[in-house]
Parts: sequence; structure tokens; C-alpha cells
Amino acid sequence: MDIVKIFRILVVVNFMIFISFLFIDDQSLINSNTDLNAAIEESSKSVVNSWSIYAMMAFAVAAIATGPLLFFFVKWSRELLIGVLSTVVLVGLIDSSNGSFVVVSELGFHMTALEALSHGAILAIAYLTPVKDKFN
Repeated sequence: MDIVKIFRILVVVNFMIFISFLFIDDQSLINSNTDLNAAIEESSKSVVNSWSIYAMMAFAVAAIATGPLLFFFVKWSRELLIGVLSTVVLVGLIDSSNGSFVVVSELGFHMTALEALSHGAILAIAYLTPVKDKFN
């Protein structure tokens, strides 16, 4: 199979997983004998809540736009993806240093892991294979 085809399939799968987070309520899939409502409410406190609405909108647009931009090999899409992922990692580090935690279902955990793995593969292919020439 052609590396460009593999790259595009990875981008589509990654984008579908990302968009599915908007529609799937994975917290409702948590099966526990303990009432976790208080823990789930407490876990939703994040640094992102202090952002202005404009910053949130700009980040959301950037995060959603990376998939189609990568699919069509837009020149600056790789750097945009790195910026989005760096922001996500930085927010996660700040949140965890503030004592925040995340309560997720097994489905949410595995979807997040699959999305992270596909991001790594996308970046590796975009920078380390002949696909990098398509971004020029």
C-alpha cells in the first residue's frame, strides 16, 4: 500500500475519533457500584475554564481544522498539529499539577490512546517519509 494512502487513512481515522468525542458520552458508560457523580463534577475543573471565549473558539477551530488540512497536504498543517498537541499536553500538565484528575470509561481511555497513537504515526509519516515533500 502506498505511504500517502496510509497517511490519509490515518488522518481520517484520527479525525473520526476526534469528532466522535463530541457525540459520545463516555462517562455514561462507566459501570460502577459507587456513585461517581461528585468525582466526575470535580474532575471537570481545568485551566481551560479560565480561557476567554475567543481563545476557546480559536483552539477548537485549530483542533478541528488540522484533520482536513493534513489530508490535503496544506503547507503549515504539520506545524498547526504540533501547536495543538503541545497545547493539549501543556494544559494536561498544568491541570495535573493543580491536582485535577480525569474519570473516563474504558471506551474513552482506549479511544484516547488510539487517537494519541495515530497522532504519533501521522507526525512520523509527515516528517520522516517522502510524504514530507507533499507539504511543500
